[in-house]
Amino acid sequence: MKARKLPLYLSILAVFVLSWAPALAQTDDPARADKRARLKQTRKLLKSATKATENGEYEKALAELDSVLALDDSNPDAYYYKGVAFTESADTAAAMAVLATGSEMAPLSSRIKLLLSRLLVSQGRAGEAAPLIDKVLAIKPREGEALYIRGLILMEQGDTTAAVASFQKALDVALGQESK
Repeated sequence: MKARKLPLYLSILAVFVLSWAPALAQTDDPARADKRARLKQTRKLLKSATKATENGEYEKALAELDSVLALDDSNPDAYYYKGVAFTESADTAAAMAVLATGSEMAPLSSRIKLLLSRLLVSQGRAGEAAPLIDKVLAIKPREGEALYIRGLILMEQGDTTAAVASFQKALDVALGQESK
């Protein structure tokens, strides 16, 4: 078989790429390097904060989560875990405030909205939880926990029939069955 010749422009491009690639790789953008460093620090702090929360060291966890938010004020994980830490330390008011802020800063984070909704329902404020659950279900229509919380909201509002239907959908999702 006869070898094919590359067109001249491809040969020139290949020589250019091979000769300049090492130099281009070494001239890293300082902004990118800073962003990578912040991301690495954020991950390290989040890991440490979740471990501290699991160990009941809520003050340590909250301090680390504040550091994460200082690096990235829209980090949904930091808001979520900060809400968890406040909830676990029985400071429901602070948890709800943090989660409300987190829900605004990270509007696509469903777990922030789910935790906030659970807290609102537990305090008898289902009317405030309903719009949050609607937002979660708009993003993830088959979110089992959201369907369950919707059932709790409907029960509190006195709509038992709709609540049972919502609980059934949540159960179907949990069991991996298609709802009818």
